[in-house]
Amino acid sequence: MKNLLMNPRYKNTKITNMEIKTWNNKIINLDLPDNISGNLVALPALVDSHVHFRTPGHEYKEDWTTASQAALAGGVTTVLDMPNNKPAVIDEKSLLNKHELVKKQLAEVKIPLHYGLYFGATNDNFEEARKVKDKIKM
Repeated sequence: MKNLLMNPRYKNTKITNMEIKTWNNKIINLDLPDNISGNLVALPALVDSHVHFRTPGHEYKEDWTTASQAALAGGVTTVLDMPNNKPAVIDEKSLLNKHELVKKQLAEVKIPLHYGLYFGATNDNFEEARKVKDKIKM
């Protein structure tokens, strides 16, 4: 592994080269630098399938720049954001607009967070849902 960021308790620590030894698809040893000690556990990245990152419309509460940093600090590398924003994500225009806002905010903080965007359902937006079904890919 290269350029692995550690848990926040190891401030200013970045592992630039680490060897992971496996046997029968199980990790048996992590060769860590000398400045890292303690009982560390290697965990797979997490997926949070229900987040409210508040963009657009409620950025005063949170946005993708702050929420993505919090997610990664907690080991979450993939999020699926709910559609109840202002405006709600219920048509092609609002979905594409939100997608552009998210890309811009993540680029500002250089966060490699994987994401998906839920699309809201209403009584009369079935055709809109059909139009966007293949627009946003994770």
